[in-house]
Amino acid sequence: MPSLEDLSWQRLAPGVRRVELLPRTTSGGAAQLLRIAPGTALPHHGHGGLELTVVLSGHFADELGRYGPGDLAEVDGDTNHQPIADSHRDCVCLIATDAPLRFTGLM
Repeated sequence: MPSLEDLSWQRLAPGVRRVELLPRTTSGGAAQLLRIAPGTALPHHGHGGLELTVVLSGHFADELGRYGPGDLAEVDGDTNHQPIADSHRDCVCLIATDAPLRFTGLM
C-alpha cells in the first residue's frame, strides 16, 4: 500500500498541495487530500453545501476550533472560515464536499 509520500501531490497554492480522489461532479461535489504546510492559511471561504474534513496528520485551526489526527470537522452553507495549519508539521486532511466553495478572500 502506498504511503502519503508516494502520492502524486499537485501544487494548488504556496504551501498547499492536493491529490484529487474523486473528480468534481456537475453539482460541485468532490473529494481530495490536502497537504498544508505549517503556518499556511487557506483562503477565507464559505460553502454551497456540506464540507467534511478528517484530519489524518498534523493540526489545523479555524474560527470553530482546533482539529488533530482523527478529528472530523463538519461545516455547512452557513459557515465561513479560514483554516490554518498550526502545527510544526504538515497538516494532511481528507476533504469531501457536496457543492462548490465560495471564496471570500484572495486565492
